[in-house]
Amino acid sequence: MKIDKIVIVGKDTMRHFRLKWKNMALVVRVSDAGFVERAVHLLDLAVEISDTAGSVPPDITAFQQGTEYVLQTSRKIWKTEKKHDFLVYFITLISAHFLLNCTETVLHASAIVVNEEAVLLSGEARTGKSALCLTAWQQGFHVIGDDWIILDSSKGEVQIFPKPLKPRLPDLKMPQELQDLHMPSRDYLVGSLNGEFRLVLGRRLKNMVPSDVSYPIRNLFLIERGARTECLPASRDTVLKTMLEQVKSRHSSPLRILPFLERLWKKEQVYRLIVGENDLQGGFEFMAGRRSGLI
Repeated sequence: MKIDKIVIVGKDTMRHFRLKWKNMALVVRVSDAGFVERAVHLLDLAVEISDTAGSVPPDITAFQQGTEYVLQTSRKIWKTEKKHDFLVYFITLISAHFLLNCTETVLHASAIVVNEEAVLLSGEARTGKSALCLTAWQQGFHVIGDDWIILDSSKGEVQIFPKPLKPRLPDLKMPQELQDLHMPSRDYLVGSLNGEFRLVLGRRLKNMVPSDVSYPIRNLFLIERGARTECLPASRDTVLKTMLEQVKSRHSSPLRILPFLERLWKKEQVYRLIVGENDLQGGFEFMAGRRSGLI
């Protein structure tokens, strides 16, 4: 039973909910059902009231204690007095729990849709994947994900992982160009995560790809930062070294993606995308096929 609207119970009453995605589920125990309602809306998950309270330990416990919001797992307890920071971390924990149990291949990569095909962007953290995805989304392109995506290496297709877009912000303020979009307030969050300001864009927003759609891969770009923006052929060694390090699944061997990478490289569908300082638009134009004729 999928619940689109959860009736909020008393804040001192702990309730159990089961969050479901594909063949996986996690149990959350909360003092306020509104926490779950906001999280599943932003992640676009199915949710049901759990009947296993007391018999199965919850994966995540979330509650308010005085002026503090508290998140607890089997490994740690985290507290804050800021509700938006609490919600950002709550959503992050939910995605992380699904990753722990996912048996499919999950890549640390961004992906957008160009002419009904997926264009992937992968590489080390903090090179601009999320910022480029945000640029694409603002310009009307459909977005599969900005951090984790599921790869079916045998078919050469990708689909979403239940994780919202979370680009970094310079401060706790919505950029003016996003304010001008007049998004419903329940579809996004602005908060802090691990000392960084983050914008969370929910998966139900327009141009966010739904979970039941797969796209064939058109190109893979290995992103780097450099003095100027340019797109170069990628060597076989660079492709293998970079991408084997980007497999995030605990239950899926990185070696499973080797035949897929070989096919992409032999077809000259993999490039190094070097993005110059303050030139996200230039990087995006290579991804979208607007520059150089590579796509």
